[in-house]
Amino acid sequence: MISLKQSLSESVQIMLDTISFNAPEGITTGYPELDNLTRGMRKGSLTVLASPPSLGKTAFALNIVGNLMGRKPEMPILYCSGLSHTELSFRLLTILSGVVCGYDRDHHGDEISRLTGCVAEQKNYPLFFEECGTSFEKITEFCSEKNIGFLIFDPARLDNLADLKRLAQELDIPVLALVSLKRSESTAEIMEAADTVIHLVRDRHETKNGQDAPVCLVVARNRFGLCGTCRLNFIPQTMQFENDHDREDNENKQEGTR
Repeated sequence: MISLKQSLSESVQIMLDTISFNAPEGITTGYPELDNLTRGMRKGSLTVLASPPSLGKTAFALNIVGNLMGRKPEMPILYCSGLSHTELSFRLLTILSGVVCGYDRDHHGDEISRLTGCVAEQKNYPLFFEECGTSFEKITEFCSEKNIGFLIFDPARLDNLADLKRLAQELDIPVLALVSLKRSESTAEIMEAADTVIHLVRDRHETKNGQDAPVCLVVARNRFGLCGTCRLNFIPQTMQFENDHDREDNENKQEGTR
């Protein structure tokens, strides 16, 4: 039982932490506006990233992985996916290098240099891939063996969110679950199971011509911080998400060189 006094005290502290820009306590995504809201993904917690299919959830999760790969000390990550490890590697290389990778593409000159440099720099990072169909028992064993510090589950089903929450608590690590929602599906199960719920909102039609598209990340539930909306830009060709201020800085640099 929690009293009103305790609840108000915790709420005020969350607001003070956010306003004073104290460092988030959990794993950060590399997107400051989002991290200031969520206060990071904490050990033992389940964060759900939800949207209709094909709006960029996997790309955003891989952008988070790419941001984590640039930090020290290195943190072992397990990415459980319905996609092959090769497809995930292609996508991650595209995000990290800015060069579009795939089975049917030819690369020349600077692109090859950027790709080989990226591979040489990141090939030893402790990132592991596993199929989503693997039992939770085997995932638990592997995470304990490799000292995994962050688990991504893509895609997750509504009926296994409670199991993923228990897995996060048992392993004492943050778990990020990606959920595709149909229009007819309710978010009640997500709200009940998850500690933090983030909705990715994007107009799919805005990227038909390959143009960059605005993206909203709506924090709809948050046990550890605040709810609210942050805005990013999505570059469909390279599957990169960038902060609004990064985009403005790049545009200002381009203007300055003209």
